[in-house]
Amino acid sequence: MNVAQLIPCILVAFSLRLQELQTRHHPGDRPGGPRGRFSRMPYLAVIATQILLVAALAGVRPDARIWGVTAGVVIITVLVLTRQLAAFHDNDRLLTDLDRSMLELRDQKEWFSSLVQHASDVTLVVDDRDAVIYASPAAGRILGIDPEQALGTVLRERVHPVDAGLFDALTAGPTGRASAQVRLRHTDGTYRWLDVIGADLRGNPSVRGVVYNARDITEARALQDKLRHQATHDALTGLANRALLGERLQRPAAGGRISVLVIDLDGFKAINDGHGHHVGDHVLTTVAGRLTALLHPGDLAARLGGDEFAVLVADPHPARVDTLTGQIVAALSAPIDLDGRPLRVGASVGVATGPAGDPDRLLRDADAAMYRTKHHRKAAA
Repeated sequence: MNVAQLIPCILVAFSLRLQELQTRHHPGDRPGGPRGRFSRMPYLAVIATQILLVAALAGVRPDARIWGVTAGVVIITVLVLTRQLAAFHDNDRLLTDLDRSMLELRDQKEWFSSLVQHASDVTLVVDDRDAVIYASPAAGRILGIDPEQALGTVLRERVHPVDAGLFDALTAGPTGRASAQVRLRHTDGTYRWLDVIGADLRGNPSVRGVVYNARDITEARALQDKLRHQATHDALTGLANRALLGERLQRPAAGGRISVLVIDLDGFKAINDGHGHHVGDHVLTTVAGRLTALLHPGDLAARLGGDEFAVLVADPHPARVDTLTGQIVAALSAPIDLDGRPLRVGASVGVATGPAGDPDRLLRDADAAMYRTKHHRKAAA
């Protein structure tokens, strides 16, 4: 009986220690890797204990009541062990599935991190206070901002003041999602053009912020602006060309009326033929500079072609138009220096005032007025 009582205690203690060693994770194990299965040694020890108990009782010849109690203990023990083994088996299956899910989640996180690390577009997430709570590594390449240092900074402070309205409209739509081209300040003080898509995900518990995905289009925008400038400006003088002037004449004007001055240079053909085209180009660029110096904000000077220019006057008040006409005649009549030699050209100016939206009529009327002025000057001479 002493041996029957001692051996089970040793078996249970040994089997429990063995189970702990089998299920323990080692430092070299991969995170999320498979776990050690549960050990059956403690249950085998219990079974051995029951067998030893029955064997010990057989040696002392117990009565029927003791055998009945022993049989009940053995049956209850078998039932408990069976239920316990089934529970451990289910737990082992659940832990295995959990480990597999954690491993897949880790792999997906590494895959996503690799994509974001090498993505050319920048992703920014801001909270309700417009403070950055996440910045992708591309923020360093595009805006010069270290992703860690960007946390907590106010994104709106980097938006160009002119583009603030466009930036606010990114998430103000009915769908909470919109796109716009805005300028954000680089750490070196310059502004970068970004094509930004904003999505309001503050209601998403996994995000709780506004997500901005932005692509750097600075070079494309610069090329676009350069091409548009070339298409709407005179290559020699830098003034607006006829196309841009016509576009401006079609825009609604304050008060509904605008004035156009058409200017034709007197004596330019003789200078161009007598001194060469390079001198003629010098005269034209000088005239363009003098016209530009006389303009007010909102006015526009254009070269229509050859030695013919035009000025769109934003304020069509007669006094302003008359004053500007006199200033143009005086400025273009002043001598133009050519290597110490003065060259003189005159100017004939025609004025037309009318409603915006009909550029051809305004230019035609101003051109006719200019030729009447030129004719009167020749007749008076």
